[in-house]
Amino acid sequence: MSLKGCIMKKNSKKGQAWSIDLIIGLLVFVLILVIFYTLIGGEKESKVREFTGKADVVAERLFEEGLVDPVTGEFNDEKFLELAEEDYEGLKERLGIVGDFCLFIEGKTFDGRPYIKFILDDTSEGWTSIGSSDLDISDFQCGEKWP
Repeated sequence: MSLKGCIMKKNSKKGQAWSIDLIIGLLVFVLILVIFYTLIGGEKESKVREFTGKADVVAERLFEEGLVDPVTGEFNDEKFLELAEEDYEGLKERLGIVGDFCLFIEGKTFDGRPYIKFILDDTSEGWTSIGSSDLDISDFQCGEKWP
């Protein structure tokens, strides 16, 4: 074999080794990306579960307060107005809520579209919600009265 043939064989082996290293590196990189996105996606899902669990606890406590009749399922406007007149911090403590909250009542039209229900008191002022005035729901400040 000539000297020229030996040099070509050595170069071709180095080229193959480099491509195998590149493939292994790309596989490791893709594996890291998959693990990273899996961890981030799982964290979002757990936050949703956490907030849903907290909302369920608050809803259960509101049922205990008599906001909804457990037998008929009817909403109690008088109880809503009672809770709306209560001090926000006191209500928050009584319901066992740690962060800020806003409770609004949603109804549905005949064609199924949602709307925020107004609860009228004795002076015909409408309440849209109960909760922190720092929160807005559909351009309504939480806990705000409407004449």
